[in-house]
Amino acid sequence: MMDASENIWTMLIGMFVMGILALAGIAGVLYLIVYAILWALGVKIPARQDPEEILKERYARGEIDDKEYQHRLSELRR
Repeated sequence: MMDASENIWTMLIGMFVMGILALAGIAGVLYLIVYAILWALGVKIPARQDPEEILKERYARGEIDDKEYQHRLSELRR
């Protein structure tokens, strides 16, 4: 049989888990609201760019030299 201290700990753990679930639910609802507003306003959320494309752009802008470009490209393709 459980004594009073075990009942308190069980209740506290249950409250903690329910609190975490409530926060996760609130965060999910807020995410959906923000996403719906951005969609309604026509704001485009950019897709993630391919790492090789980023590397090509940096090379084209002259940020990295040929040797570094080739090295990083070979590392990406490994």
